[in-house]
Amino acid sequence: MTSRKANMDFTNFDQRQYPTVTPRVGYAEWANTYEASVPSLLDIGILERIHSIRWSKTRQCLDLACGTGRTGSWLAAKGVSQIDGVDFTPEMLTQAGMRKVYRRLQEASVENTGLPVPRTISSS
Repeated sequence: MTSRKANMDFTNFDQRQYPTVTPRVGYAEWANTYEASVPSLLDIGILERIHSIRWSKTRQCLDLACGTGRTGSWLAAKGVSQIDGVDFTPEMLTQAGMRKVYRRLQEASVENTGLPVPRTISSS
């Protein structure tokens, strides 16, 4: 079982003395209610404002910190055909997998995904 105690002393930041947990534990507990508690304007709303990328022409996309897969579903609806997702919380990856839009889901941190790095990056 994962420890619920975070390693950092939060007393300077949290005068209300809320219990703290590690990010992995917190996101695991949040996975089932994430969609209802995080407004889509925080991710989808921002993506909708990006006009410099032709999503329908984008063949591959990596969804870092994919969480429940909301962004992956949006990308698929915009025509992105191959989407890989990375998240460090198995419970979030379970939610993302239920959407059936990802080619591959990887449990990893964003700084060490374990995925191959392409030689060139193109936005076209």
